Amino acid sequence: MPGFLFFIFQPLLSNAKVMLQGGLVRKHNKTLADTVLINAWIFAAVTLIMGALFFRQLPPIGLVLLAILGGALASGFQICYSSAFRSGPISITCVIVSFAVVFPVLGGLLIYDEKLSTLRIAALVLTAITFLLIPERTGGKVNRRWLIFSLSAMVCSGTSNFLQLIVSRTAGFADYSNEFIVLCFAVASALCFLIGTPWQKRDGGIFHPTKKVLLTVLGIGLALGLYNILTPMALKSGIDASKYFPLMNVIIMIVVLISDFIFYRHIPKGRQWIGIVTAIIGSVLINL
Repeated sequence: MPGFLFFIFQPLLSNAKVMLQGGLVRKHNKTLADTVLINAWIFAAVTLIMGALFFRQLPPIGLVLLAILGGALASGFQICYSSAFRSGPISITCVIVSFAVVFPVLGGLLIYDEKLSTLRIAALVLTAITFLLIPERTGGKVNRRWLIFSLSAMVCSGTSNFLQLIVSRTAGFADYSNEFIVLCFAVASALCFLIGTPWQKRDGGIFHPTKKVLLTVLGIGLALGLYNILTPMALKSGIDASKYFPLMNVIIMIVVLISDFIFYRHIPKGRQWIGIVTAIIGSVLINL
């Protein structure tokens, strides 16, 4: 697949997933147990859809162990991501989570000898500045609950991206990248069901898998699964991780900002616009 097509299809898939998930968690998510179970069903949908399409062979035991770690990270990411959507704006949450790009970029620099130019150093500095500008504030104060969930989602996402980078560029693992992703989501689904079911019985909740909800879950699962299948394909195609992840994130950021306004009428505030601009400039510089 030509490289530029990844930067068209993946942002559209990511935006579809974010908008569907944002609407779902705001209507059917009251407790943390609801959050966990929603994501259990999303992961199950990804596992079934992607498993039927792409699971062709059992990967080596080392990759299975990495998939267990990847599944734990995926469940942690989605739980924190959904919780951040409940307590703050979707678009600004996505901007913060987009800084997960630092993890695979540093991994590419330290492990795979990708180059760190002066412009890329400037880009990382701009990323740090953005963190000071972008947090959502209520009454002049930062919404700490939202910020903690957003930062936690960023760390889980970044570590997961770093794992995908390792798998895509390790001899003996690269040929099993699709199976690795399917196993990650299977582990994530099992973890979320094991955790969420007793929690909901104990704490209550409003989430129930109705036909309409399951159709939405299938849409989210399909978008999420296809996005994660395309990521290792892009990395194996020869695109530098230090270029791929920043450029992908800035395109996704712009698309989500537009969609968040269209569907939820959220408009970033003054200092947040400055933070968004610094994030975009940083993502451009890191590609030069």
